Amino acid sequence: MRNSKAARRFLTEAPQVITYDFGISETTDQRAILFADVCESTRIYETLGDTRALELINRLFTALEREVAAAGGVTVKTLGDGMVCQFREPDDGYRAACKMQEAVANLLPSSEPTLKISIGYTYGAVVLKDADVFGDTVNVCARLVSLANAAQVLTTRQTVDALSPPLRERCRELYATKVRGRAGEVMVCEVMWRLDPETTRINDVDRDLAPQAAWSWVLKLTHAGESHVVLNYAPTSMVAGAMLTLLAFGSTLLVLTLQWRKARRTPE
Repeated sequence: MRNSKAARRFLTEAPQVITYDFGISETTDQRAILFADVCESTRIYETLGDTRALELINRLFTALEREVAAAGGVTVKTLGDGMVCQFREPDDGYRAACKMQEAVANLLPSSEPTLKISIGYTYGAVVLKDADVFGDTVNVCARLVSLANAAQVLTTRQTVDALSPPLRERCRELYATKVRGRAGEVMVCEVMWRLDPETTRINDVDRDLAPQAAWSWVLKLTHAGESHVVLNYAPTSMVAGAMLTLLAFGSTLLVLTLQWRKARRTPE
């Protein structure tokens, strides 16, 4: 074999390069990326067992995928207790995030553990390769969903600026955070996907039609999608001013101080 023609040809001929086309393409484009994670999935698996928990979560994903498709998006992949989606327009991703949270909130009560999801949502340049998405926009989205609380949608200031004006008004800045691989910080914003019907701005009150003696003060906190009245106050005397101080890190309330100051009446 060592002196055969085949061996000599193998040792002396230039190697041939054979290429195969597996249909993998790579392009760069602007996309809205959405990550959704099932909250406390470990507890759900421990409570129900693997088979029942997986069935419950898959049923939830089916409902969420319907909302993604209705908003013109595509589910890129599911990862155990999470899913990755993409949309062509930032407004489409925004609407899908809101509808997904609404779908979870409207699930019928049952004896099984209550399901809640957290969502991270970004818009920017991504690499599209073999039906998957890569790049900085995807990495930031993964960071956001890790920061989000249950029933919360987090996004970035850059994404908010890309939204249409009516949707932009339903977002609020929270804090800046670091993202691995990025030199600067990212400003985290929250999407107010569920407007509280009980919220009333004080400047909407007609002082002539609602005398101050008839006013009542209600302090309500909303956390993880649930609201709690922590103070219900009906003043017996005139209140000249109220000061509310909130110290928060992200969306977690650390310190709350409510101070009331009574007006001094001028002797007649």
